[in-house]
Amino acid sequence: TWTEAKPQKKSKKKARKDN
Repeated sequence: TWTEAKPQKKSKKKARKDN
């Protein structure tokens, strides 16, 4: 996933869709 490149802290908002 693209979140792998960015820290979960910043991608926390977009991480919801990934999860």
